Amino acid sequence: MASRSRAGKGILVERRTGRRVGDCAGAAIATAPKALVRVLFFRTWVMPMTIVSPRSSRGTGPAANAAAVRRGTGALFRAGRHQKSLEFGLLILAIALAAGVIWGVVRLVSAPIEQSGLAGTPTTTLPDFEGRIAKIHRTVQMRAGGELAWSGADVGRAVHTEDAIQTLAEASVVVKVKNRGDISIGENSLVVFEANENDTFMATRAAVASVAHGVLTGRLKAGADNDVLGIRLPNATVRLQGASPGQAADFNLQVNRDKSASIVILRGKAQVRARNGVTKLGSGEGIQISADGGRAERQSIPAVPVLVEPVANQIIVYHKDPPKVLFRWQSDTPVDDYHFVLAKDRDLRDSLADERLSNGYTRADLRTGDYYWRVTARRGWLEGAPTPVALVHVERDIDGRVRDALTELYQQSDAARTLVAKAKGVLVFPHVIKGGLILGGEYGEGALMSGGSVVSYYTMKLASLGLQIGAQRRKVVLLFMTSEAYDGFLKSRAWKVGVDGSVTVAGSGTGKGIDASTAQKPIVGFVFSNEGLMFNLTLEGSKISRMPD
Repeated sequence: MASRSRAGKGILVERRTGRRVGDCAGAAIATAPKALVRVLFFRTWVMPMTIVSPRSSRGTGPAANAAAVRRGTGALFRAGRHQKSLEFGLLILAIALAAGVIWGVVRLVSAPIEQSGLAGTPTTTLPDFEGRIAKIHRTVQMRAGGELAWSGADVGRAVHTEDAIQTLAEASVVVKVKNRGDISIGENSLVVFEANENDTFMATRAAVASVAHGVLTGRLKAGADNDVLGIRLPNATVRLQGASPGQAADFNLQVNRDKSASIVILRGKAQVRARNGVTKLGSGEGIQISADGGRAERQSIPAVPVLVEPVANQIIVYHKDPPKVLFRWQSDTPVDDYHFVLAKDRDLRDSLADERLSNGYTRADLRTGDYYWRVTARRGWLEGAPTPVALVHVERDIDGRVRDALTELYQQSDAARTLVAKAKGVLVFPHVIKGGLILGGEYGEGALMSGGSVVSYYTMKLASLGLQIGAQRRKVVLLFMTSEAYDGFLKSRAWKVGVDGSVTVAGSGTGKGIDASTAQKPIVGFVFSNEGLMFNLTLEGSKISRMPD
């Protein structure tokens, strides 16, 4: 503020007084250091007085004195404006520093509040995904993170963050997740393994898999710390864990053809985050998320069906043509349909049928072998818990006689059991008939086995001219001791003893011993009856042919 007054005769005094700038911003910087406040804000600035005396003026008289006053006043105003610009800059700097201090204090105070409001969902950055391929069925491709090209997946290959696995039709793969459990990826699926990216919905140390499409099932193994497995779907995020520490979790997730997602918790618990919120699921519950992320209502999954026939471990015997096998089951609760799987292995990977059915299933082409089947009930897209995998064994009537013939051979020769265990292939004819009135000959039907399983069926024929009275029953066993001998036999549909391969017939008077030289032959034969091993015999000229399938 400027004022003018006279201070004595002939003297004109002009005073310009500043003001306390800190009074305007003191409240905003209450938390700033006191020294900084004193230096920047609470220092009063007072413009110096300028006294203009007639004696010091160059001019004389009032006019000259007035001009000098005007020049001095202009200089004073220019100096004041420069001082205020500097003061305003310092004010802006101080306000910015004070805002930074206030923000830091607020973050320190509010952090515990945020953590307590997100119980069970810590914000710790989570580790990368770590796993390894345990099983592969049919065509499975894998792409390493950061690469564009796909390559064939191999058992034992490591799986890391950003790696992707894709299965084709009727293919599947099992990935063992480090310290978590197993994940099974079904056919026509695409799964990308990723880091958690500090998603507070997940939990510390959670492994994360992202399912673009297809089926993902698995088991989260029991752990003392109740670890979490995270699954990202196109329209939802799922957090899986055991119902309590020390308990496992089984789940089934599927991205359906209509882009919706089905989530079923067979055992354990889960939280499902969709567009409309978070839903908690317990054991035996499921939920379906629509394609746009809308949340469906939680519902119980269908009950486990009851298998009716064939009964578990049933043996079905046929003569030549495979039998018709009827698979039946029933359910006590309303369902839409059933998911039926029939396979050649207990893991149901090598499937013969994988269908949605409303009732039973009939198969008329099951030849000798073990078959495994399972049924699950479905309601909409939700699929319940499966039945236990049941076994049915189908065999020709000759298969039982083959097993009986081998048992009889073991009883007559201790060395034969050892040789059979070492053989690459075992051809057994349990019932060979020799003899006739006019045309002598021999004929028998048998089975070729490898690794304890039937490979194919064969006939054995030997025709000879001459009069032979009576008939003689015997059993013939051929052991292919080397890979070369076995492979050569498999390649021929009609194999003749003495032409395609030589057979050394083992036998002794006591029926118990086999000499060392015989045991070293590529093909060793045993001929025996109920009375014991027969020796001094030959199989030369016998023709062995594979029976049509």
